[in-house]
Amino acid sequence: MIPLEAIIGVVIALMVFIPACIGVSKYFRTSQQAETSFQELVDDLSAFSSSSDLEDVAVLKMDAETAIIGFTRNSPVYFNGETIVRMATEEVFGPGVPATRFTSERYFSVPVECTIFPCVCLCQQFETGTKTITGIDDAQLSRTELNCQQKACEVVPQIKLARDFVIVRENEQEARRIEIALTKQNGGVVVATR
Repeated sequence: MIPLEAIIGVVIALMVFIPACIGVSKYFRTSQQAETSFQELVDDLSAFSSSSDLEDVAVLKMDAETAIIGFTRNSPVYFNGETIVRMATEEVFGPGVPATRFTSERYFSVPVECTIFPCVCLCQQFETGTKTITGIDDAQLSRTELNCQQKACEVVPQIKLARDFVIVRENEQEARRIEIALTKQNGGVVVATR
């Protein structure tokens, strides 16, 4: 007969081990639904690009801490630019200090596979990389590079993107289903969240 302490020990070990494995697995791969949704978006973009339609809608299912980035050319894709104007008051900054405009941008660098043709990438777990701050008098710009721990890129020479795009789900609190508007502009496809 197996002692009760051994059974309790195995049950406790399983109660700790299984949730830990599930938690860790979230950090190493995207869910099957998110991967399928990404592939469907690439297929939808291809079909829409070659159709005569001017508008369409797609729905993405994204995991937390993932981004889908469309690169049109060999340059980084910037997003989430925020401009914050700090008012100059004598109480805060002292006399004679001008107002400062502070702009913050985040960007994804172009992956090697996207340097020649347009491509769409699924990026999981992006983390902060290089940060630079530049400024002239009353304007300051902060740029932060985001690096993907895991990514999958589809080169799409058949799709003409009118401009770069980024669709981000940063955390679990944001909606998992994201509605995307596809439109045509100057002969290219524009992708934007609705």
